[in-house]
Amino acid sequence: MNIKTLTVYMVTTNSDLLEGRGRTITLGYYLNQSDAVIASLGKGVMGSNAEIEAIEKTCVLFDNKIHIIGDQVQEKYSPTPREIALAKLTDTDKRALNLL
Repeated sequence: MNIKTLTVYMVTTNSDLLEGRGRTITLGYYLNQSDAVIASLGKGVMGSNAEIEAIEKTCVLFDNKIHIIGDQVQEKYSPTPREIALAKLTDTDKRALNLL
């Protein structure tokens, strides 16, 4: 077992691929930028490419696999119908409805 700090490429996108009004979700981490670019193709809002960010992460190398320390597995989140409707409103709409 070996612990190192490595530069990894994090691919992120928006949970709302139609309008981009959702939250940021991580699609994956890659050691090579070229792999991250391939993974990001067409995975962004309205078919654009997903975002790629180079970050430093502490990793454990074990059994020829890399495990990133501090990351958690996220369960699939299902927003309520109210949360979906509110996410579509602009700040002006929310003020008019006295929600801000």
